[in-house]
Amino acid sequence: MDSLPSESTTFWREYGQRVIRGEFDFSIWPRHGVPPGVTVDPQRRIITIGRPLAHFEVGKKVYFKRTFTDEERLSHAAESWDHNPFHLAPEFCAETRFRKPIMHGLLVAAMVCHFGGDIYPGPAYLATSMHFDFLDAVYPGDTVLAEGRVEEIDTGRHRVKFAITCWKDGDNGIPKIKVLEGYVVGVPMQVEIPFPETISS
Repeated sequence: MDSLPSESTTFWREYGQRVIRGEFDFSIWPRHGVPPGVTVDPQRRIITIGRPLAHFEVGKKVYFKRTFTDEERLSHAAESWDHNPFHLAPEFCAETRFRKPIMHGLLVAAMVCHFGGDIYPGPAYLATSMHFDFLDAVYPGDTVLAEGRVEEIDTGRHRVKFAITCWKDGDNGIPKIKVLEGYVVGVPMQVEIPFPETISS
């Protein structure tokens, strides 16, 4: 296992919660440290978000874990307008092989967004296409280990193909049940923004 970026994951989770509450601004980075994929140039007063294409190497792997909850199942149904009884109706699910409501497949697949938006190849990695195969159900309470890896680098089109494989009930990096395989093709970007006005010279 190359890396399990728990510190980076914690940073981005806290960042996301502050954005949702309307409390976050970029000034926290120069003052309190930056996550991977972000650099700060105090002399130029510039924050650079993202990695250059030359940074990426085929075979590079990163990992993180996430435990899914009932609250997420219900909120995703409300926000996605996906009210499929496989996710919401215990009486219906009891008559199927799943026996009880399962998490939405796209919510599990969205683990790739944490790689692309935050950890690696992100931040500032913008998807152009995605493909997923759903191999087994994920239930509320399941912990899912996601492995992301760089599969292809297209220098001509400035694209990186990033694959994802997920296992549920993984422990110490040892996979148990594979639940998802897929990939995303996207454009890694580097964006420079000026220091926020809240940072003094």
